[in-house]
Amino acid sequence: MAWTSKPNPYGVRGTQTINSNMTGRLPGVASGHGGLNPWVIHNTFLAWGADFKKQTRIDVPVSLADVTPTVLTLLGIDVDESNAGRGRILREVMKGAAAATTKKRILKTSAGSYEASLQISTAAGHDYIDTGSRQRAK
Repeated sequence: MAWTSKPNPYGVRGTQTINSNMTGRLPGVASGHGGLNPWVIHNTFLAWGADFKKQTRIDVPVSLADVTPTVLTLLGIDVDESNAGRGRILREVMKGAAAATTKKRILKTSAGSYEASLQISTAAGHDYIDTGSRQRAK
């Protein structure tokens, strides 16, 4: 779905274009299926407890798949990081750990009169989609 960072009718940033006549939620009981805009993809992850850094904001992507290997590590259970499923250990949120670095890249493709792109962040060898879009080629 096409999107912008403009506020929707309720003042919340992130407007999706459902079709050429409408933005935001579809009327009635129907709605869209999300999208690849940062307002849909980005969520807040909170880590609280004795093992975590306090009052720290870390701008490294996190996925639900990262929770299990992180919790297992905190419980003292060895996690084979080369075979931890799709998740990674969120070391950067733990006390005494160094800050994590993130690399970003953009993948582009085109078909017919459209171009599509995905912005991907990589942290500790794991990829996270930041945003995606498609538009008519110029």
